[in-house]
Parts: sequence; structure tokens; C-alpha cells
Amino acid sequence: MNIRVGTILTWATLCGQASYSLAHQDVIIERSRRGELVGFPAQYQPSRLIVPKDASNVTLRIGGREIELPDCISEFFHRIPPSHVALSASWYHDPKILPYYLSIDLQEKLGKEGYFDGWSLLFNLETIELISLKRVWQTDHGWGQQSVQIEPAQICTPDEMAQLAAWPAVRKRGDR
Repeated sequence: MNIRVGTILTWATLCGQASYSLAHQDVIIERSRRGELVGFPAQYQPSRLIVPKDASNVTLRIGGREIELPDCISEFFHRIPPSHVALSASWYHDPKILPYYLSIDLQEKLGKEGYFDGWSLLFNLETIELISLKRVWQTDHGWGQQSVQIEPAQICTPDEMAQLAAWPAVRKRGDR
């Protein structure tokens, strides 16, 4: 193979990989005043994120599934105004790499360029299991961000951990 063809193939491969990595973007999910989540396809409807005004547990419903989050996680939602809950999702990537998910960013302190201090939760759209819980903070005077994975046992009491032992407490909507 001559150098010109090799260069073209290398360039095409790199461009193809770059465009593939840039092609995936989460879909922004909007939340109505009543908690309805707008932006999901039909298979994930109806969807709601219910954050009671009192300090009771947060409920997430996606399609026919529902989970009530324990106090140790629900309390993060009660620390911030509703406008500081950012939701996005993805259901069109390869689920072998990462399950289809709903991302919930709880932005306690907003910074520059979309960076924030707070919490980031990732839920499996198919099972409503918590995939990831991270503590997030700004760096570089608000121009960057870092996070650390948190295990529920680090923030939950033994009673809450017992509630999480069989987590997710997923039930079909209507089962109470």
C-alpha cells in the first residue's frame, strides 16, 4: 500500500471514529410541574419523577415500573429547587456497553459551562435500577468538574441499607 492510500485510510478511520463519538448525545428530558417526564419514546411512557414538597420519599416511574427512593437518596432532591434538577436519557446506543439510562443531575451549586456541585444518579431505563451514584464538584474555579462514585452504604443508615438490600424495590404501577 502506498503512503497516500495509507494516509487516506488512516484519516478516514480517525474521522469515522470521531464522528461516531460525537454522534451520541443524550436526549434532554423535561419535567412538568406535576412531575411528568417528557421526551421519552412510547415504551417508557408514562414516566414521572415525583418529588413531594414535604421531606417524604421521591418516586420514579418509567413505563409500567415504579421505585420509591429511600430517604438517604431522596434527601438530595429536597436540598435544591426543582429548576436545579437536570434530566437526560439515552436509549439508542449499544446496551451491551451501557444499559439504556436516565441521568438525573441534582445541581446544588451551579457554575460555568454547565458544571455544578451536587449529585449525579444514573438509572437503568428497563429495570429502574440505580446504576451509579456520584458526588460531583466543580474544579478550576467553575471551569471543570470531577466526581467520585459513592456506594449507598457510605451515606445510608443501616435501616436504609436494609431497605436497599433488595433494591430496586421495583413494582408494577398500581401495586402498593
